[in-house]
Amino acid sequence: MAELGQCVARLRGWRGMTQLQLARAARTQQISRLECGHFTPGLRTLLRVATALGVTVADLLPEPDGIRRAPGISFLDELLADATERELKIVIAVVEALQPT
Repeated sequence: MAELGQCVARLRGWRGMTQLQLARAARTQQISRLECGHFTPGLRTLLRVATALGVTVADLLPEPDGIRRAPGISFLDELLADATERELKIVIAVVEALQPT
């Protein structure tokens, strides 16, 4: 479960949260141990951690083939599900424009 801990640490850093802030938001005292791979959370704790980080539980877990989806992909999947081809082309153009050179 070290991969889970690394994902939590990365997301926490992106959110600008300390371990203490995340622990309080998720109502657990195990964030440090989770990030180090020394604690495997139960489903309730995992859900509270995901919620505190603003992602889904699926965003925290590796895909069955070992490839992890980027955080927020579930949200993007839902957002783009009904997009027209023209809208998708615009989104792709914007993402490409934001890529570092």
